[in-house]
Amino acid sequence: MADRVSARRGIANSFFLTINIALLSFLGSSGPEIDKISPWPLFAMLAALIAQCAVWFFLIRSYRMLNTAKYAVIAQIEERLPIRAYSHGEWEALTSEKGFKRHISLSSLEQAMPPIFALAEVLLVAL
Repeated sequence: MADRVSARRGIANSFFLTINIALLSFLGSSGPEIDKISPWPLFAMLAALIAQCAVWFFLIRSYRMLNTAKYAVIAQIEERLPIRAYSHGEWEALTSEKGFKRHISLSSLEQAMPPIFALAEVLLVAL
């Protein structure tokens, strides 16, 4: 079931990425015509984008917490088995590297995306 949570997280990320890229493309392609638009619709769109970036951030966080709990259960089950392929094998291999080769979890990278998009959207509207 942990793999299903990861698959759902991927689908959610695709959804939010599509929305953000489409609206950033719209704003970016509007160019000089954007000055003719009243600022209130732009602020409303910006507020909606920032709100959905916040939802996206907390959704990723929720999926991360759910997977963490599932893998904790897997680790507990592995304690009763003769081999602990996941909790000792895979994670020790991933966490043994230091410096630039150090493993960074995918969900940590994913959580950086909503604030980056929110910042880009604010800067684009401000400019």
